[in-house]
Amino acid sequence: MIGKINFYYDMQNLNQIKTPEEAAKAFETMFYSFLMKEMEKSIPSGSTFSYNFYFDMFMMQLAQVISDSDQTGLKNYLLQAIKSYQENLERGNVGENNTVSDQSK
Repeated sequence: MIGKINFYYDMQNLNQIKTPEEAAKAFETMFYSFLMKEMEKSIPSGSTFSYNFYFDMFMMQLAQVISDSDQTGLKNYLLQAIKSYQENLERGNVGENNTVSDQSK
């Protein structure tokens, strides 16, 4: 089942992200969209504007479906990284450049 079709590259929508889960999901969708665009470069493309336009829309929707499937684990990996960063931030292990310092030595 295809869910809600989002407008891609909608910066207003990105400003409405409030939780780490929403941020990870948005990143995952954009990652797969860019991955699909790179994969598309390896196949011959149509020469017409309409073909390229609709193929691009198809690839973006395919990226959304892959992201919605939650089968790749990328969102969970990102959430774990965000959680780890937040824990280090609370402990004071994050320096001026937002890098995690190893205080265990």
